[in-house]
Parts: sequence; structure tokens; C-alpha cells
Amino acid sequence: MFHRHGKTFFEFFKAFLLPCDKAYDLIASKFNYTPFRTPDLILSSIAPHIGETETIGAALDICCGTGAGMQMLRPLCRDRLVGIDISQGLLDIARKQNSDKTNGVSLEYIHGNALEMTFDSEFDVAVCFGAMSHVTTKYQDKFLRAVARALRPGGRFLFVSYYRPKIWSLRYWYYRIFNMFFFLRNLFLRPPWIVGKLHYCLPRIKNLLEYHGFEVQIIDAFEGDLAWAKLVSARKK
Repeated sequence: MFHRHGKTFFEFFKAFLLPCDKAYDLIASKFNYTPFRTPDLILSSIAPHIGETETIGAALDICCGTGAGMQMLRPLCRDRLVGIDISQGLLDIARKQNSDKTNGVSLEYIHGNALEMTFDSEFDVAVCFGAMSHVTTKYQDKFLRAVARALRPGGRFLFVSYYRPKIWSLRYWYYRIFNMFFFLRNLFLRPPWIVGKLHYCLPRIKNLLEYHGFEVQIIDAFEGDLAWAKLVSARKK
């Protein structure tokens, strides 16, 4: 977790005490050396399921972080690629990392809350990598309404999910401890962090997407140690 080029334990602890956006601002300069950046292996496994080179008109990366997903999406886009994130620090890194050859694609970086998106039928593809844990059960309906509104008819929303781990598995208890950690933090610190695991598992999230007017496909896009993860591809009707 603590890469030699990344933040120290004490820097992570300081970030943990801050509001969510300020915490990400604090670790932004070394975010790519943390376990929170979406691994390239996951992105390269997902890319073929999104499209081929320049087959997507416009794409939206929700909670784009330092732009790892945008780097994957850029060759697939013809016209426009937008990243939105609550942390200006992360967006600044994303801008730097994507400032080289754009291949004629318009790149936009929006500082904002994904729950407050107001895009209206603007995108063919929307993705959210590594940030679904910030969309807790309380906010999922609001989030999915915003995503559906952002997509054109036939547009797709893609993210990684999983079936709820068995109660005796190490992964289940890792997620439980993760949730408890932030539950205790939020008892004493304000504003609270909106974060948690186990609330966007399959099949529940599939049913919720269908309720919001999506046709949902569950794809086995990963192998080996990542075989438990599933790519969710939801097409707006």
C-alpha cells in the first residue's frame, strides 16, 4: 500500500481526518502510487468492451481522479472526452497527464460532485472506475438518474462490480472492516465521508439499473486473481 514514491502512513492518516475533497487534494501529487488508482490491467481488460479506436463520439469519466480512465478512453473517442471529479488536485494531475497529443479530441476537466451532474443527453459512454464505493445506498437513485440523463439513447454506463462475497471469505471481512473504519470516523468528524463497500454488489445494482431504464449485461472481462470482478455494461433504452 505504501509505495516508496507514494505517501507515508502519517500522510494518509492526515488525509483521513480531512473532508473527502481536501483529502484527495492532499494525496493528489502521489495518487498514482497509491492502491486507489485503477490498475492498468483492469483498464486494458475493459477497453475492448467499450469500443475500437475512434468509435465513440463523446465519453464521460465520472470521478476521473488523475485521469487513468481518460487515458484509456481517449483513443476510443472521436470528438469529446470529459472528466469530472470532486478534487481539484486530482483534476490538475489528470490535465497534466493528458496534455500531450489529443488526436483532435476535446478534453474537458470539470470540478464538481458526481451526484450533482447536470449533463443532458451529451454522451455515448459513461464510466466510473474505482469510485462506486463513494455512491452509497442512500445516493444510488440520485446518481443513476444523473447518469441516465447524461447519456444519449443507446448510450452505455460501464463500471466494475462483484457478487456479494461469502461471509466466510477474507474479502467479505476486508469490506466489513473498511466500512466500520469509516463509520467510526464519521461519528466524530464532519463533514462525513460518503464511502463504503458491499452496497453496489450484484445482483442488487443490476436490478436498480433496470429500474432506471437500463438494459444490463454482466461481462466476465477479467481472469486469474481478478476473476471475481465483473464488468457491468448498462445501455440506456
